[in-house]
Amino acid sequence: MKKLLLVALVPILLAGCVSNQAFRSEQERVNKMESALAQNNTELGVLRKEIMQDRKMGSAGNAEELEALTMVVRDISDEQMKQNALMQEDIAYLMDHLSTTPSADGSAPAADPQLAKKVNDLASLLERNKAEVDGKIAAIEQHIAGLKDGTMGSATYSDQDLAAVQAQMEAQRKEMAAEIAALRQAMNQSATPATKPTAMQTTHTAADLGVDAEREVYEAARMEYNNGNYDKAIEMLDAFIAQYPNSDYAGNANYWKGESRYAKSEWAAALKEFQAVVTRYPGSWKEADSQLKIGMCHLNMGNNSEARAALNNLKRQYPYYGRMDLVNSYLNQLN
Repeated sequence: MKKLLLVALVPILLAGCVSNQAFRSEQERVNKMESALAQNNTELGVLRKEIMQDRKMGSAGNAEELEALTMVVRDISDEQMKQNALMQEDIAYLMDHLSTTPSADGSAPAADPQLAKKVNDLASLLERNKAEVDGKIAAIEQHIAGLKDGTMGSATYSDQDLAAVQAQMEAQRKEMAAEIAALRQAMNQSATPATKPTAMQTTHTAADLGVDAEREVYEAARMEYNNGNYDKAIEMLDAFIAQYPNSDYAGNANYWKGESRYAKSEWAAALKEFQAVVTRYPGSWKEADSQLKIGMCHLNMGNNSEARAALNNLKRQYPYYGRMDLVNSYLNQLN
């Protein structure tokens, strides 16, 4: 009987040993899987943190890039406005000179039809060039605004795009400068007396000499600014204002003093000059442009509330201002 019991127990014990061994093996496998899963969860958590950090850094990087791009476009737009102002004055000078220059025989001035047409064509060319470049700048600004508020995709303008706009501006500037120089030369040649003027003609010329001299002094000072000689321009413009305080060009002279300071990044000093144009020469040709530059000076100085007030004041006083797109662009940046 005992032998039978032992025979019966052996398979049970063997089965139990096998079962325990299988259980331990299975348990060990489960433990390894749980350990691996825990390790995977740990690595996944670290990876998530890295991704979130990268996203934050990427967003910050994009924001910085967009802000840098905004500043570049702002500089391009400012340069475009400055060059247009210079060319407009050049053309106005040519028109004025054309109507006051005595003819070759010293008689009363009579505008040369061909020269007059060339000046008018030049004015039209300036307007076309201005509209074309302003349109491209406005498109870039609108694209940047869309990127900032998320209404536009991730694509942005490249450095090559901005360089192309700047190259176009420079090519147009050189073309206009060459045309202006040629017209100046043509006018000077047409004004050269072929014969000695009579006493009456000499008297007539002398009567206009004061206005001509005043204009030439102003023109010489402004050309110093145009050539990038800002300190010399300020010196000569100061001398012009002292010599001709009631001149029609006095407001313009103050404006270009401000532009000279602005070009040197002397924002506070430039601000005073632009404010002087608005307060001392109301209704002058440069009043609206000076109001814009007041806003831009405050913007560069970080005075956002003052910049906003100046730009809104410009919109109220000059609702048809030619660079309202630029005014609105700056206001959008301040909002």
